[in-house]
Amino acid sequence: IITTTYMKRVPYSFDMTVRGRTFGNVQDPTAGIHMVVEEVGDWIQWTYTYPEILQAACVNIDYPLALTGTEICIHNNDGQDDTHAWGEWLYNPNGEQVKSGNTPVSELYWVEAEGERGVDDTYVVRILKSVINYDFHWHATYTPWFGGPMYVTNYDGSTYDNFYEAVLWQELTTPFPMQPGEQLQFRICHKFGLHVGEDTYYLTTIVDATETL
Repeated sequence: IITTTYMKRVPYSFDMTVRGRTFGNVQDPTAGIHMVVEEVGDWIQWTYTYPEILQAACVNIDYPLALTGTEICIHNNDGQDDTHAWGEWLYNPNGEQVKSGNTPVSELYWVEAEGERGVDDTYVVRILKSVINYDFHWHATYTPWFGGPMYVTNYDGSTYDNFYEAVLWQELTTPFPMQPGEQLQFRICHKFGLHVGEDTYYLTTIVDATETL
């Protein structure tokens, strides 16, 4: 069996102010951290704006990459990895296990990060859309209290995190309207069943346009 699906590109955006925390893990309603996720050209961009200068921020992406299919972490080194400079932006392919196995973001073509620990009140992380799956989850981790250390915790809802789903491509199941001159970006996905033999297959897609008044 060969299953064919058609995926339509859909825009993604997120805008929320989350509460900060004071020492002792007490929520401070005046300490809002503004988080914005948006598409900027070829990138998905995470922007964190703090009410005052803090030490760090990072973003964890759960199973986003078409390249590896694993959880990753883009983080600002808080000293856990002593083989890299304090405050350096790092990429880790093993999710939240950030003490080792890190690569400087500056060495990667598909991720960018901005913001200096203890200096800036805004941090930005960008990942190329071309390396992200069409459906992925992300969560952000931020400094739990002002002036405190960076905490990287699980996204189980009981700690300092937030956990969200993002959909970049949506399956087409019914006809949809288009205006004259409008363009549509779509993907054709073929899923081969377990017992489909090794061979050369030619699959043809026909797109019919129906004019409506």
